[in-house]
Amino acid sequence: MGSRSRRTSLFALENPVLDHGIAVVCHADHPKNEHFGHTKLMNIQEDDLQEESLFNDDIVRHLMREVFEYRLNGIEYRKKEGEELCKHIITDIQKKIAVLDYKRYKIICTCVLSAIDKPPLWLESRSTWNGELTSADKDRFVELVFKNKEFYAIATVFGMYNDKDFRRRTQRETLFCKNY
Repeated sequence: MGSRSRRTSLFALENPVLDHGIAVVCHADHPKNEHFGHTKLMNIQEDDLQEESLFNDDIVRHLMREVFEYRLNGIEYRKKEGEELCKHIITDIQKKIAVLDYKRYKIICTCVLSAIDKPPLWLESRSTWNGELTSADKDRFVELVFKNKEFYAIATVFGMYNDKDFRRRTQRETLFCKNY
């Protein structure tokens, strides 16, 4: 009987971490059904790309830094308030990025807040995409770390380029807005 190779998970770490700390979170998004997973490619006109702004790492990083300074400078770490503080940070970052009007991007924002005295935290992000539906060369992410004597915060913003969704929204406005 021939030996069978074992399939590995996309989310499995090559070098396992011995100290897993207190929590492990795994997340994967998949289409709800086959219809959503197989959409035809739409051609992108170069003129359209010239008119709109593409995701700018430096500007987004600056906005994230402003939110961190406003929300985190001078505060003490309180475990009970951590979840609410993360929600406020994420909301503030999303509102600031919304002003930049990245129409063709889906913006995903995460924030982790933890006390320094706990075991070290290992964060890893991976993404898979269908090359026919998305543009890997236009997908971007920005990460920012805030640290003081008591706690640290890590925020990540993913800008996923999605021309397909943009064209669907602009062609069928009545699905999203009422005409009066």
